[in-house]
Amino acid sequence: MICGKPLVYRTQARAEKCFYCGNKKLAHVMCPEGHFVCDSCHGEAVKDFLKKKISASESPDPVALSMWWLEEYPFPMLGCEHAFLAAAALLGALKAAGWSLSGPEIEEIFSRTEIQARGGFCGLTGICGIVPALGAVLAYLIGSRCGTDWEQREVMRLTGDLLRRFSELTGPGCCKAYLWTGLEMAARGIEQVFPQFKLRCSTPFCSFSDLHPHGCRGARCPYFLNPQKEGGT
Repeated sequence: MICGKPLVYRTQARAEKCFYCGNKKLAHVMCPEGHFVCDSCHGEAVKDFLKKKISASESPDPVALSMWWLEEYPFPMLGCEHAFLAAAALLGALKAAGWSLSGPEIEEIFSRTEIQARGGFCGLTGICGIVPALGAVLAYLIGSRCGTDWEQREVMRLTGDLLRRFSELTGPGCCKAYLWTGLEMAARGIEQVFPQFKLRCSTPFCSFSDLHPHGCRGARCPYFLNPQKEGGT
């Protein structure tokens, strides 16, 4: 984000000064040159971009929306920007399918996502930020909160299923694979509760393999673009 060098992932946090806001925060991820960007500064421009895209969305296909927005905005290969992208793509698809979304509702869901989507925490705690992002969308949609009955159960069922599926896509992990799998699962889960929302999901093929800093899983990933499989195109 600053110098372009590969990031260093720590197992022990250390207080670092954010390059942009200057605040000191505990950091697990930084570059070899000592550059650190806090989570708040890291995703502000992305969130502004995505909020505008949600409002303008006309497609009930969250996977297609995510692919279009990945092409339009310079998302990093890995990072919690994908959590906000997941929430935004699902919200945009739901809006196109008939959910009357307002600005404060989008802000609420992004705020919930920000609390739990933390850089590097997929490896440090086992929670990928895409999981609470998609959980927040469903929770808001059905009115889940602490103390509710079936509503909280449905949200926990979705997030539990997401984590189990993501674990099968890890080794190393990939935000793009988690993103598309998560959107497909969340779309199916929402349709079961709200059949009036007719969502559809395109079949994505990844064009980001060469950018993976930890090494792409290649043919072990369901989204790996195999030129031979695709007829050489």
